[in-house]
Amino acid sequence: MENTLKAGIIVVSDTVYEGSKQDVSGEVAREILSSRGYRVVDKIVVPNRYREILRAVNEL
Repeated sequence: MENTLKAGIIVVSDTVYEGSKQDVSGEVAREILSSRGYRVVDKIVVPNRYREILRAVNEL
């Protein structure tokens, strides 16, 4: 049985979603979580829209 803690990251940003900006905060979150022993199993980027955020939460 695996004892590693798992985490998922949801980045909410219209500009990152559209590709006009690079994701920085999601990568920082990944580094912080990894350094604390978490295994990041997924990272999802969604636009700042309620339904998209809800879908991402349900996917993780």
